[in-house]
Amino acid sequence: MQKRHGSVGGSRIGAAATLLAVGSSLAGCSSTRMATGADQYSACEEIRNATTGRTARIVLVDGTDTEGTMIYVQADSLHWRFPRDMTAMSTHLGDVRSIAITRHGKGAGQGLGLGALMGGLLGAVAGYADGDDPSGFVSFSAGAKAGMVGVAGVLGGGLLGAIIGGAAGSTLSYEFYDTTALGPVGGEP
Repeated sequence: MQKRHGSVGGSRIGAAATLLAVGSSLAGCSSTRMATGADQYSACEEIRNATTGRTARIVLVDGTDTEGTMIYVQADSLHWRFPRDMTAMSTHLGDVRSIAITRHGKGAGQGLGLGALMGGLLGAVAGYADGDDPSGFVSFSAGAKAGMVGVAGVLGGGLLGAIIGGAAGSTLSYEFYDTTALGPVGGEP
């Protein structure tokens, strides 16, 4: 495959690949676990360990949204402290909709992996799509360009993914309230 000398198509494709890798990192990583019924009791210790030294977002069924640290879940109640003044709070567990814990270090690691993967794949495709250089003093085959641009994509995508993933964090959410019992949106049966 021959390309015209002086073409900038490959650099445009490389820029598009980098933007796509960055954009894919913005989605963030999260997971949700239901903590109802038998799962509720197994989640108690997990939540206690996950919130040690961290601040979590607590959402109550009535819509109250607050932050808490040192969260302790019992069979029928939730206890926590406000991060600013360490005031103790508690509520009945049936009043809790969810507890969400955001981990920025884990988000950075996930962003690094996702950004590096996307950047490397898209960089390799962009390098290969640019084609072979015409014969000359310095010329590269499409395969060599795929390798070089792919490595650059891994480095650039990984760095940007780690920065964005670290800022966004990885969120683990425990859902306590069975939202399916609420019925469809709008209150219609």
